[in-house]
Amino acid sequence: MLKTLLISGVLLLVIVLILTIVISHIIRWFFAALSIVLFVLLLICAFVAYDAYQFSQEFPTQENLFVVDNNGEVLTAFVMQGLGGTPAVSTQEEIQNYQRMLADNNFTGDWYKIIVFDYSAFAVQEAMDLQGITLSASLANALMTDKALADVYPEPLVQNILVKHPGYDKEKTAQSILKNFPTVYHLRAALFSKQLMARQENSSSLVLLLNAYRAGNVRILPETISFKSMQRIPASWMEDIFSATEAKKEV
Repeated sequence: MLKTLLISGVLLLVIVLILTIVISHIIRWFFAALSIVLFVLLLICAFVAYDAYQFSQEFPTQENLFVVDNNGEVLTAFVMQGLGGTPAVSTQEEIQNYQRMLADNNFTGDWYKIIVFDYSAFAVQEAMDLQGITLSASLANALMTDKALADVYPEPLVQNILVKHPGYDKEKTAQSILKNFPTVYHLRAALFSKQLMARQENSSSLVLLLNAYRAGNVRILPETISFKSMQRIPASWMEDIFSATEAKKEV
């Protein structure tokens, strides 16, 4: 009886020791794995923060191509530094080339970034004034998207002015429009730029782009892995990075 109890006690002690060793190894492996995961996450966050910082430094000073897309149709395109520079509007031939690039999902060029806007998310919501020309929201959107109106440009704009100012000379009015907006692409670029400026009133240009990018209304190309990861980083963190960078530049 005593011998049996002794053997049972020894076996129990061995089992406890084995379980202790196994559990300690499991805990050690768990914390080792957790440490590796945390290290990788911190590394990713560091890359994302660095990429965001680089973007905030380079975007406002480098030439970027802005493309306005409407269901696969390039409405206009222009090259500009940041969102506050003077746009250099692309020619019809260049826009046709961008149209092919958009269809092939293969944009190439010497620009720092290519920003592709989904026009439906930036459509004109209210009447606007464009260099002294008052446009209703419906007319502004029609001038942006309607191919039939584009084919007879600047006639729709001339008629809009003559309705409000019947005494104006039609030919001189057309010449005045073409002087400011030589092609429909120049007009569209001006309309769209004004829309962006209006959206930018309560936020910085970088934060505006970030929010539109996270909402899927903007594509920013080339899209690095760390840049894609920005969608998984809390928006407030990214806004703090961009806002702090822009505040530093203003000092």
